[in-house]
Order: sequence, then C-alpha cells, then structure tokens
Amino acid sequence: MNIVFIYAGEILPERGGVQRVTSVLADYFEFKGLNVYYLSVAKKKETSLASSRQHFLPYSANIKKNIPFYINFLKEKDISVVINQSGIHPEISNLVHEAGKINIKIISVINNSILSGIKNFSSLYKTRAQSLNLAFLLPLANVKMLNRCLCFLYKVKYKRHYNDLYLKSDKVILLSDEFREELSYMTGKILGKTIATMPNPTSFTPSFVNLKNKKNELLFVGRVDCLYKQVDLLLVIWSKLHIDFPDWELKIVGGGGESKKLERLSKALRLKRVSFEGFQNPTSYYRSASIFCLTSLSESFGMVLIEAMQFGVVPFAFNSYPSVIDIIDHKKNGILIPPFDCDKYSEELSRLMRDKTRRDQVAIMAQEKSSLFSIEKIGTDWIRLFNNI
Repeated sequence: MNIVFIYAGEILPERGGVQRVTSVLADYFEFKGLNVYYLSVAKKKETSLASSRQHFLPYSANIKKNIPFYINFLKEKDISVVINQSGIHPEISNLVHEAGKINIKIISVINNSILSGIKNFSSLYKTRAQSLNLAFLLPLANVKMLNRCLCFLYKVKYKRHYNDLYLKSDKVILLSDEFREELSYMTGKILGKTIATMPNPTSFTPSFVNLKNKKNELLFVGRVDCLYKQVDLLLVIWSKLHIDFPDWELKIVGGGGESKKLERLSKALRLKRVSFEGFQNPTSYYRSASIFCLTSLSESFGMVLIEAMQFGVVPFAFNSYPSVIDIIDHKKNGILIPPFDCDKYSEELSRLMRDKTRRDQVAIMAQEKSSLFSIEKIGTDWIRLFNNI
C-alpha cells in the first residue's frame, strides 16, 4: 500500500508538532511494509534536513493550479490513501478532494481545536489591539453573548469548508472526542461514522528515566512566540518565582520570529537563570527537567506534554483547549491552570517546586499516562483504519 501525507509546509520534524507526528507515523508505516511519501506546498530554505520522502507542489501562491500535477503524482506513485494533514486549510483540502474523483481514499485530519482561538479571542489579539490602542475593547470579547456572535461569524465563514471536509473524506480524524462538538457546530450535522478519534503518538522510544537525576529546571519546548504559545506569559510567571527559588532555572527550547523580542522582555523583567536554547533536539532537556510549562492559548493536541510526561517531567498547562484534559488528569499526572491566570500558575508551580516527594509521585503517574499514546498503540489503530476503508 502506498500512502501520501499532504501538508502546507515541508516535513521537518524539528520544526513543529504536526511535522514530528507525520514523521513518526511514516516511520511506523514503513516498518509495517507500507510506502510513504510527503507532498507539501511550501519549501523551506533549510532542505538539508528534508526526508527522501519529501516532494513539493509546483505552485504555492495558487494552489488550484497544482491539480494536474497532483493527479499525475497520485497515479505515478500508485497512491492508495491520501492523508490530509492540513484539514483546517480550505485551499489545500480542496486540492486533496480531487483524489476522490479517481477513487483514491481520503483521510482528513483536523490537527487543531476549531474554536479555541475564537473563544480566547481577547488573548489571541491582545498584542495587535495594544499596538492600535484598542486593548480597552478586548474584554467585550469575553462577554458570553458577544463571544457567541464571534463563533457564529466564524461558522458562517468556514461552514462550507468543514461540510466539504466531512462529505468528501472517507474518514475525518479528530485528535480528541472533545473536538466533536466543535465540528458538529461548524457543520450543523450530527456526526456519523465518517468521524474517528485518533490521538497523536509519542515521538520517542520509551526508556528508563531515573527521577533522582532530575535537576531543578522548568522547561518549555516549542515555537517561541507571544501569539499562540504565549511564552511572554511564561516569563511573567517566572518573574514571580525566580527570586524565591535561587536554585531553579528556566530553559526555553525552540525558535521563532519573536525569540529576540522575548529575550528583550526577559532583560526588561530582570529575570535570572533563564536561557533561550534555540532549536535543539529536546531529549536531553526532557531527561534533565523536573517540570514542563506550557502556556499556550491553544494547541492541536499538546504533543510536547506527552513527550515531557514520557520522560518523567511533570506537565503544567492552561486549561485553554479541549483536548488537554485527555492528556492531563489534574493533580494526578500534571496540573491544569484556569486560562490565563499567571498568579495561579506561579502559585501551583511554587507548591510543587518546594515538594520533591510530591513531584516524583506526579512524575511517575505522568510516565504511566504517556504509555497510552505509544506509537505501537496509535500506529496499530492507523493500520486498522487503512484496512477498513
């Protein structure tokens, strides 16, 4: 069986969660005897890291112009299944749907919460509003009736896209059952057998982690920005802790266009023992850190949480997107914080930073929970799905 993953960007596992998941699944599928290709719209400059599986569409500005190339690619590679990893992208999804006209199976993955950005509108647009001196209007977006209006306007704009995705895909994959309500709202349909739930798998092979070797480190791994990842909030949280915990440090692993801006913010806040590590293989950081801090506005699933848990790092996150409760059972294998309460976040961190015994207990439970997302389990479910469609 020949499979192709279609995604907006080049599949570079070091650059993001969807790319890393795609790479992990592709490795597993090939281990099981399938042939796997990647077909992407945008090509990065740093192609030295690209997989031999990687192919590109000739036109990135006008995606519709790629139809002849796309159909020829599917026929030439004898593709059996197209996996659309850009299920929230209307133009790419419209291209993917062309495969159905030549009887090729389509699996569309919705890798994000559809409505979290709208429900957290005031946080999402805070920087832009501040730059326009309109920040005083943002609290209005939190008024229940007005927020419902924003959701309705979003639905009007994208209802056709999600209806097409639902009707033209052989399967639509949601990363969590918590996303079903959102998709049902967007389509206006009671969802049937076309929908399946499939969480993301862990990226790393399970290995023993000695909790005695853990250091007093808080860790962030991911894209370094103020919009969705809200790393600026993490620096504000650390500003409430760094003086009282002189034997702890914060490590920020990842890159992005706002890295320099956040380094300047760190200096402005006069933060101590915070380091910006840039793009790195996070494995050694997971082995060393005691607590993982996620401050995201929203996530597709929160793969970094599972990765951290696999290495015995206690996860903290804002309860700001639906699927986070699939990963973290509050105060059992991690901590969930009301969105976006930095005071509560620092309070809960302080409590756990002072209690090594409790930290170890939660870390052990986190490791146990991460086993539910092993590639063996999730990959087997994917193979079963291929056979069923």
